[in-house]
Amino acid sequence: MNRCEICEIAVQYFDTLLEDDSVEENIDQILEKVCRIIPAKNRPQCQAVIDTYGPYIASLIGQLASAHEVCEAIDLCQKPGLVHMYGGEQCKLGAPYWCISEQHAKACGELHYCKKSVWKN
Repeated sequence: MNRCEICEIAVQYFDTLLEDDSVEENIDQILEKVCRIIPAKNRPQCQAVIDTYGPYIASLIGQLASAHEVCEAIDLCQKPGLVHMYGGEQCKLGAPYWCISEQHAKACGELHYCKKSVWKN
C-alpha cells in the first residue's frame, strides 16, 4: 500500500467512527483506533500519518467531501494532472513532512537533518 491508500483508508474509518453514535470516545481515542484496520505491515506508516496529521484530518473531514480530498489537502495524495510542489507552508509540519522523501527534504532545506537523524545514511 502507498501513503495515499493508507491515508484514504484511515480517513474513511475515522469518519465512520465519528459518525457512529455508539462511539462515545474523544477524538484522540478514536485516532488511536484508526490504524488497527490497516494490514500489520503498513501500520507504522499509518501511525506516522495519524501522529503527524491526526488533528488536521479531524478538522478537514467536516470540510471536504471525500477521504481522497482530505489526503490531498495534507499532501499524501496528489491531485490528478497537477505538478506536486514541495516545501512552502507544509515545511512547518516538521520532520515527518521533511523526511517523506528527498524532494521534500531539499525543498524544506532539511536534507542534512533527514540524512543524519532519520534516514541515517
